[in-house]
Amino acid sequence: MAGEWSSAHNDQGYCNCMMQRRGLTRSACKASNIFIHTPFSQVQNICSRRGKHVYGKVYASIARFDHTECQLTSSFLGRCRNRTTVLNSRIHVTCL
Repeated sequence: MAGEWSSAHNDQGYCNCMMQRRGLTRSACKASNIFIHTPFSQVQNICSRRGKHVYGKVYASIARFDHTECQLTSSFLGRCRNRTTVLNSRIHVTCL
């Protein structure tokens, strides 16, 4: 995922582009999604040794991660528009 964090990461077009590229707008506009800009192995480590158990299978990261939150703001005739928010904070993941 780190390679997909393009120069558009801080503009409102990033979410619109990535949601479409990932197929999250095909049958309907997905209401929200988070893109984590870190290698998958680092995110996986939250489940084993780099996270704190919260409840059930949910773990909170100890470290902060760069990530982009996409929130659907409108959809009209199959065109999905999202608000893009770039953050650096702790994240929660569900471990399988």
